[in-house]
Amino acid sequence: MRPYKDEVAWIKSHLNDVFARYLRSGITSVVDVGGPFWNFEVRKTAIATAKAPRVAVAGPLISSVSRPQLDLGDPPIVKIDTPDQAREFVHKLAAQNPDLVKIWYIVDKDHPVDSFRPIVRATIDESHAHKIRIAVHATELDTARAAVEEGADVLVHSVIDKPVDDAFVKLLRDRHTILCPTLVVFERYGRTFANKLNLTPEEKAWGNPEVIATLDVTKIPPDKLPDRIKTALAKPDEALGRIKKIYEVALKNLNTLEDAGVTIAAGTDAGNIGTIHGPALFREFQLMKEAGLTNMQILQCATANAAKLFGGETGAHTGNLGCDNFADLVVLKSNPLDDIKNTSDIDSVMKNGVLYPTNELGPALH
Repeated sequence: MRPYKDEVAWIKSHLNDVFARYLRSGITSVVDVGGPFWNFEVRKTAIATAKAPRVAVAGPLISSVSRPQLDLGDPPIVKIDTPDQAREFVHKLAAQNPDLVKIWYIVDKDHPVDSFRPIVRATIDESHAHKIRIAVHATELDTARAAVEEGADVLVHSVIDKPVDDAFVKLLRDRHTILCPTLVVFERYGRTFANKLNLTPEEKAWGNPEVIATLDVTKIPPDKLPDRIKTALAKPDEALGRIKKIYEVALKNLNTLEDAGVTIAAGTDAGNIGTIHGPALFREFQLMKEAGLTNMQILQCATANAAKLFGGETGAHTGNLGCDNFADLVVLKSNPLDDIKNTSDIDSVMKNGVLYPTNELGPALH
């Protein structure tokens, strides 16, 4: 019910809170794959804050669609209509030294895959000319394939419309494309709207309580409810059924890609409705486990592989053990190889050689 400009002001005033919740969850590096130009300030603040993860950022999402209601003068999504416009915008982004450039490759009946492809190509060419990697939102097989063929370095989200084929798997492997499946985000909109939210104990303990309180749609006056929420509340089983269908495809695809040796990096797409900054990662681990990944594979996705996605000098010095690396460690009380749930049984978190016992970072799990 909060106007968007008030929401943005609230986010800006709660940055340190968000940072601390990531650290409490054992997360010492975060990649933000798209937002307003103000995101570059977030990175700067993170660098200057001890109790904060390292933050990699992309600027505004380059897309075939706009979201004018989010435009307060520094929009998170920018509609690009021509390849020349794309090159010009990448040039503007490059001045901020982004860690990635993000393409929001939205496909629907008005925006077929091929219509936006020349803009994807121009964006990737120009970004690579500036030595900046490209992350692409592509949830359909055809879109993801087009993005990788054009040179995408990272695919954010899973392919959810159909099973991946051998040619696509080979393409990802040959191009060394990193895929970040963000499984948790697919269930959280529908579950929130249907009043069937399945927050984990970690999310309840370490998520921001004010944010979590906003997820109770039953508190919204009925006459103010958007149709999408009204429908989900009236037919919760249908909402849950749609989520189940997505997971039937997405989990199988993740297993196929992991078995084929594609680099998978763990991530959540936190900040979307119902996907909580920080502890949403533990629900992501549960879903990766359901997909058939081993505990060791999940840990690799969250460490060595995630460091590759972070990239740059920081990525090169995190995610593995060795001399000259940042001393970022999560000390657990129980073995995550026995049960992936043990990843949240945290004793202390070390960031940059400074050890923070959990009682200095936030509440214990009950």
